[in-house]
Amino acid sequence: MEELRKNIRRVFWLYVLLFALVVGFLCKFVFFDSKDVISNSYNARTKMADLNMARGTIYDKNGLVLAESVLEDGSYYRTYPYGSVFSHVIGYAGLGGSGLESKYNLELQDPEWEIWQRIVNLATGDLIRGKELVTTLDTDLQQLVKDQLGKQRGAIVVMEPSTGKILAMVSYPDFDPNYIADNWDSLRQDEENSPLINRATQGAYPPGSVFKTVTVLAGLSGLSMDNYEYDCAGRIIVGGNQIRCFDETVHGHVNLKSAFSVSCNSFFSQLGLDIGAEQLRLTADSLLFNYSYPFVLDHSTSSFRLEAASSMGEIMETSIGQGKTLVTPLHMTMITASVANGGILMQPYLVDKVGGQKNMPVQMQRLMDSETSAYLTELMTSVVTSGTALNVNISGISIAGKTGTAENSSGDDHGWFTAFAPAENPEICVTVLLENCGGSRKALPIAREIIKYYLQQQ
Repeated sequence: MEELRKNIRRVFWLYVLLFALVVGFLCKFVFFDSKDVISNSYNARTKMADLNMARGTIYDKNGLVLAESVLEDGSYYRTYPYGSVFSHVIGYAGLGGSGLESKYNLELQDPEWEIWQRIVNLATGDLIRGKELVTTLDTDLQQLVKDQLGKQRGAIVVMEPSTGKILAMVSYPDFDPNYIADNWDSLRQDEENSPLINRATQGAYPPGSVFKTVTVLAGLSGLSMDNYEYDCAGRIIVGGNQIRCFDETVHGHVNLKSAFSVSCNSFFSQLGLDIGAEQLRLTADSLLFNYSYPFVLDHSTSSFRLEAASSMGEIMETSIGQGKTLVTPLHMTMITASVANGGILMQPYLVDKVGGQKNMPVQMQRLMDSETSAYLTELMTSVVTSGTALNVNISGISIAGKTGTAENSSGDDHGWFTAFAPAENPEICVTVLLENCGGSRKALPIAREIIKYYLQQQ
């Protein structure tokens, strides 16, 4: 009899547990997941459009129309005045949707002051419109950035470091959202070019030498760097593991500043060994590698794979931005912007206003103290004034930056350059990533033109 009671109690508590799980799931769905489900463009509910209502218009920061609904033959269709210029950021409506069109699908279909709009509609016939989006994007700057990238595979991100506003974001190959339905099958099946992928947020690449900023931060956290010096012979061999400097250039006797300026792989390989895998991992994690961060568009998580048991070869490769490390252009921009902003990382955002509601800048976290950010700014400035980014120099404008050449298994090296300017009072942060271009050389003039144009407009 006692055994029967025990079994009954077990069954009772099992049902209680199952009921609690169901209630928990329903609460999670209602309070956390429901908006995403309702606004998802695959949801059939979103296609039950009110024939008397136009989807909300999307504007750039200056009020220029980036996407709007046009009435033709009794039906609305979406039009994109700038074609492929904003294709990955604004995205498209229907066919699953992408970009801001997808992420703000619910708001764009939700009229502001709906009752008033419907009364006016009855009285005057004026259209009922969904909420408008005002983005942080600058059309003229976006067009310049697109022109600079041209037909080169890659991505460029331009951010205001003090606020996190995305001023421009371009990825190529791209597509024209005006003809997305006509070209859907070919775009979706084009695995070689992947034109629907936003390389700025979803492309994960080996960072090459732009990662040396992270290695410096790890060194400053775990070692005394004031007198850290090294004699570079153009290569370093430790435990049978060999790392070469670019073109096997012999840099001679270098300290941290000179090694960073000329991007000495031998110096940073030895520095990584002295720092150790655990401190490198702690620093990378503090900079949001292996972690998801809030951003409105779909984005990949940057990865860092060192651990305590990693070999010397893995540590050496990782310290110069090779190995298994992968980073997105957006994430690299965020790290650079935090250096520019006194060590404070602002949450990146693309939408300034939704209907009558304005979005304000949000401080995510402090990635480093102000003294460290000032020191990194000094190192990055030396890269432009006397190091690997001499071609970026602009008369009268101080620029802080870091070049990167990243080896990859699928072809020629990728080229990176990430920078901010003016170095003493940053207004703009730029990251350029070019796929299979042979190195950072081609990225430098692109960043130079973007920085020059933007600061001349201010």
